[in-house]
Amino acid sequence: INHKECERSICYHISFCKKINKKWMEKGLEETRRRKERYMRIPKNENDKHSQEIIVYRGLPLIACGTNTKLGIINCSQYTVKKFSGDEIIVSNGQSNMNITVEQMRKYMYPAYCITSHKSQGATFDFPYTIYEWEKMSDRMKYVSLSRATEYKSVNIIS
Repeated sequence: INHKECERSICYHISFCKKINKKWMEKGLEETRRRKERYMRIPKNENDKHSQEIIVYRGLPLIACGTNTKLGIINCSQYTVKKFSGDEIIVSNGQSNMNITVEQMRKYMYPAYCITSHKSQGATFDFPYTIYEWEKMSDRMKYVSLSRATEYKSVNIIS
């Protein structure tokens, strides 16, 4: 097990996830500006206490925080922003693209640089990631957080 901070991560508290997501979105924004690409800010959903402002740019990782079968959004599924224009955002789950509006993103998506152990259940991480708040997790949550990795060397723990 390594102890480095990675772009993607798992933690125990949603409040900690929000801090990590903000940090990595700001880094993504810097890179987006450096490439002279577009971005937009979507205010947090005031009706959702777990929501936070989303800085949208190409490559932003997202996780669904609800299900809308009509739109094809499944809770806890992960997506990546491919492109956006006006009120339309195109996201991909790795197999297909989906068009959603800004309002639908506010309602159904969270940034996914950092997600809770609970939200990570069922996910497979084929990239390096960090586990934060290890000491706060139950044995079951530790197992869930560790077992997302396809390779043991991808796991990093920072307490």
